[in-house]
Amino acid sequence: MTVQTLQRIVILIGVILLASLGWWAWGLRAENQIEKASQGVLKAASNRNWKKLQTYMASDYKDQWGMDGNQMVQSASNVLSQFFVVDIVATAPAQITINGNQAEWSAPLRVEGKGTAIAEAIIEHSATTLRSPFTFTWRKQSWKPWDWKLVSTKQPELNFDPSWNL
Repeated sequence: MTVQTLQRIVILIGVILLASLGWWAWGLRAENQIEKASQGVLKAASNRNWKKLQTYMASDYKDQWGMDGNQMVQSASNVLSQFFVVDIVATAPAQITINGNQAEWSAPLRVEGKGTAIAEAIIEHSATTLRSPFTFTWRKQSWKPWDWKLVSTKQPELNFDPSWNL
């Protein structure tokens, strides 16, 4: 192997390492972490993975319906139990606003799937009535770039009473 070949290999490895470092650093941006966490909430709810959903919740979670994190997860479990198949999706790109250790992720959401008559009513309601976006409010818990916890959820058109039994 010649010196020139060895130099080219070293340069190629250096370029690959720098590109990898840049890609990694881009992924640690707060906007990317908020998007990833918000999509994680939607995926955990869609998959009805309540333990996973709970990991996104701050200990002091409180939403517009007066629920704490445990109550929110229990209510989501009750509502989504009406579905045989469910997917909760953002129907437009999210708007992300970050102010220090607080962030908001806001996007219109739609419920898709199949289920009981209640599930079909939920699907219809999400498609025709809920025009305002859902807003997830996040708080950064530590120095770690990925350590964001959900502290609140709101959707002004969604009237929900946590005491309803489905």
